This record gives sequence, C-alpha cells and structure tokens, in this order.
Amino acid sequence: MSKEDFQNLLDSKGGLLSFNNFLSTSMEPKVGMEFVERALQKNHDIVGVNFIMTIDQSKISTSNTPFAMIDEHSAIPSEQEILFTMHTVFASLKLNRRLRTIVFG
Repeated sequence: MSKEDFQNLLDSKGGLLSFNNFLSTSMEPKVGMEFVERALQKNHDIVGVNFIMTIDQSKISTSNTPFAMIDEHSAIPSEQEILFTMHTVFASLKLNRRLRTIVFG
C-alpha cells in the first residue's frame, strides 16, 4: 500500500473501510503474511498491511452474502481462500504494529 493510502487508512481508524475491487483473503494468517512479505521485498517504498477480519454471520443476509469461500475452486485449496465482493464494508476496530507491517483487526 502506498504511504499516502496508508496514512488515509490510519486516519480512518474506528471508521469504515471499503475496497473498490474484489478482495481475496485466507483463513490461514500465514498465507496473508507471506503475500505482505513478498511485496515488501520488491518495493521498500510501500507499507505492508495485513487485515484480520471477523465475520459476524448473524448480521449477514442469506440472500446477499458479500463473500464466498472458494477454496474448493482454488489452485491451492489449503489456503482456504475467501473472496469478498467489490465494495464490501468493514469496520476498522484496532491496529497493531509489527516491524514494517500493520495489522488491522
């Protein structure tokens, strides 16, 4: 993430987040960290961000689920991949700093 986008993210702490594209994630935290670490090795001018998402299924309409578990359709099923639809809204609850990586949860 660019430093400017990262600052905007920090400024939105306690607010809501939405992405303008599909968002792929994994139920395996190690998988996400590997993606962050590879990106940081390629470009030292960016900030690594790892989002930890908790899904409260009681607040999700069964007719309009904003995500799909796609691990059985994935090239690497062991990653337990989840795909969020465009413009899914997340609450930004807390941040933790780890080296050059920020973890949102």
